[in-house]
Amino acid sequence: MSEAEGNGSSSQRHKELDKTSGKWSTPETFTVIRADEATATSRRKFFYTQKIEEIKLENGIPVGQIVELPFTTQPGDGQVSAAFTLDINPEDYDVITAGPHMWSQSTSVKTSRFLNKLLPLPTNPIIGRRPYKNSLEDPRYRYYEPGSDVDQKSSAKEGRSYGFVAFRHKQTGENLMLGIIPYLDTFERISYGAKNGKFVVSVEKDFEGITTPRESAFKVFLGSVHSEKGKSNYADLLEAYAQGLAKIKGDTPLLENSVIGFSWPAYGHGINQKIISEEIKTSRGIVDTYIIDAGWAGGANPENVYQVDTKKFPDLPGLAQEMREAGIKPGIWVAPFALYKLNKTPESLTPLRDRNGRPAKSPFPIREDYKFSALAKPLFGKNPGSLDISVPEVRAYITQQFVKLTKMGFEVFKLDFLSHAFAAKMEKHDKTSIEYYRQTIQEIRETVRQRLGKEIILIGCGGPWLESLGLFNGSRMTPDSANPPLPLRKVTAKINEGVNTLLYRSATAVAARRTLPFGQSFGMIFDGIHIDPNVPLGGKRKADFNKSILALKELGISNMFVGDSLINIPANVRQEWEEFVQSFKTSNR
Repeated sequence: MSEAEGNGSSSQRHKELDKTSGKWSTPETFTVIRADEATATSRRKFFYTQKIEEIKLENGIPVGQIVELPFTTQPGDGQVSAAFTLDINPEDYDVITAGPHMWSQSTSVKTSRFLNKLLPLPTNPIIGRRPYKNSLEDPRYRYYEPGSDVDQKSSAKEGRSYGFVAFRHKQTGENLMLGIIPYLDTFERISYGAKNGKFVVSVEKDFEGITTPRESAFKVFLGSVHSEKGKSNYADLLEAYAQGLAKIKGDTPLLENSVIGFSWPAYGHGINQKIISEEIKTSRGIVDTYIIDAGWAGGANPENVYQVDTKKFPDLPGLAQEMREAGIKPGIWVAPFALYKLNKTPESLTPLRDRNGRPAKSPFPIREDYKFSALAKPLFGKNPGSLDISVPEVRAYITQQFVKLTKMGFEVFKLDFLSHAFAAKMEKHDKTSIEYYRQTIQEIRETVRQRLGKEIILIGCGGPWLESLGLFNGSRMTPDSANPPLPLRKVTAKINEGVNTLLYRSATAVAARRTLPFGQSFGMIFDGIHIDPNVPLGGKRKADFNKSILALKELGISNMFVGDSLINIPANVRQEWEEFVQSFKTSNR
């Protein structure tokens, strides 16, 4: 598009934008790094810069605007970045950053050298069970999620963030923000640094050297809110950013006021048809959906995650029917991109491959450099491989498994470990990995719709936040609030309780801050309330969850997971459950 078609010259439009965007200045050019020439860069001009719309608070006060900078990629392009300038003195501002994962946990653990040798624990803050140094591929940078046990603010002069980054004046509480409105064609992330007495904030998109040109754009929210009486108004910017995200969430209906039972915290893999049947009988009237979590497939490491363990579940379709008769939607857990026992996989299942041509091991759930791997591998097994969803036969196989499970009577699917899809480069290069990821989820829905005439409910877990916008009916937005019991339960009970309380103590606080920007667009599901005394979680931790969840509902969380076993609870505890669920469903923002 020419500058004339963009309604004015580039310089004129930049002046107009600067008048309404406060201290933000938009770039006229973008930088390109070719995928096969990591050290070679070039600069290209944007077609034009367009102010999409002004964003206002409910009281009518303008707080920012959404700006779009369109461009076209060329075959072989890698990282494309646009640098926005923030005209403030870096010495006067703290930086508030955000993490990339649906598991929005962030915590830091310090142990003595002696204890660390006995039980290696994370010594660096982690997000979504991934060390910071691996979260955005650069060990120099760390980001802090407000509400976590680490510092809520960073005075660092350079760093990275995901989704949005905010700058808060140390004295006045003034807040400024840049937030990505995703174009949904590849990964997008943020880096910032102090330069010449100002902050430069770069938005980066990685086109992975794809072989086809692509019409794309940088679309961002630029916000600036001045404090009132020295009070911080960070929440106002998050609310404004949320408005921009909500406009592109698509037509996928979002879950609302849903209470979803699932088997993992109470049982782990130790489930069978009898146990689930008993849970269904006792869950009637409390949950509207029940998900049979991991443990229904054949063996600890099945050839694939769709092979039913008929010894444990002799009549899985009958169990789904039992749920429906109890007024509960039947749900089931799947890890659609996981590939177990790589030496025995069907030929049609093409694995992602590392640089040496070997099947790539997924970084989820356990990384080689993750400090808990020494403890976790003997208990949970080795890392699975990952399917290459750029291969049409692989996508066809995955969608067929959803058809099969839907025929059995399941209506709700919890799709776990979605980041398996990005463990290595894909075989096909005509699209980005995010485009193939989104295509696969969309094909699952469409195939079930075409073959069976049914609409299924998909819940995303363990995937990238922004890149999943519009794909799922609900999104898990915290880590597990409790892990299932360890072996030798009586002996390890205190250990398990301590580990759970340690790892997830800040999930509620982080969830609250995630809710403000994402609550309108993702059908957010909080892993919450625990009354069951058998769930290994500290008493104070349980109390914190139970007090917080209604407040989170007021902020915008729509749904919650229930991981308790209700089989053996006394009548007074059941009544407490029923009253709480009723309060949750009737509490609105």
